[in-house]
Amino acid sequence: MQQRMDRENNFLQRHCCRCIKTALVISLMLAVSGCGVMRGRTQILWKYTVEYPSPVIQGLTPVNAALQVKLFTVVQNYNSTAMVYQPALFKLQQYQNSKWRVNPGDMVTDYLLRDLRNQKLFKAVFSYREPNEARFGLEGEIEQFAEVDEQGGRKAVLSVYVTLLDSSQQDASKMIVCQKNYRMTEPFAGKGPAAFAQGMSRAMEKFSQQLIQDLHHGISPR
Repeated sequence: MQQRMDRENNFLQRHCCRCIKTALVISLMLAVSGCGVMRGRTQILWKYTVEYPSPVIQGLTPVNAALQVKLFTVVQNYNSTAMVYQPALFKLQQYQNSKWRVNPGDMVTDYLLRDLRNQKLFKAVFSYREPNEARFGLEGEIEQFAEVDEQGGRKAVLSVYVTLLDSSQQDASKMIVCQKNYRMTEPFAGKGPAAFAQGMSRAMEKFSQQLIQDLHHGISPR
């Protein structure tokens, strides 16, 4: 009888030790996992976009012509969602944990489409996503889309090279209606990606307004 009780006690002791060891392993795994979650919560990625009202341009007569806006290309220094700033000559940096919501080429193109359609100056305005037979086509390349830091302060710089094409011309040399480089610089107060996004929004608004007027002047005589 005593031997049987001793065997049962030994079995219980071994079983309890295994349970304790298992509990300790599970607790350690949960603790490590919890630390990883806490570390992940500190790495917040903020995403920004430009934001401004569509320009309202008075005194322009609507023209009976359709326009297609092609997707703007971007030079490689800015061809990503990185929020690029230039702290000094020959240096390009990017904000950590902050990015543009989309590539600058997509952002500029989409806002121009919105503004052109809201202005209602043309018979139709098509995007690059739509098959169409628009006579006029708008192409562009973004050459600079950055914050530039200087001794006088910070400014958002938007530089775009634009080409307006007339597809009704058989001669390739006559298809180009006009080409123009737009360079908008907008100073802004404050520091950081949010202030940069506000400055770029004002630069984009000025660019859109000037471009719409130039497109009207280029297309209406034709």
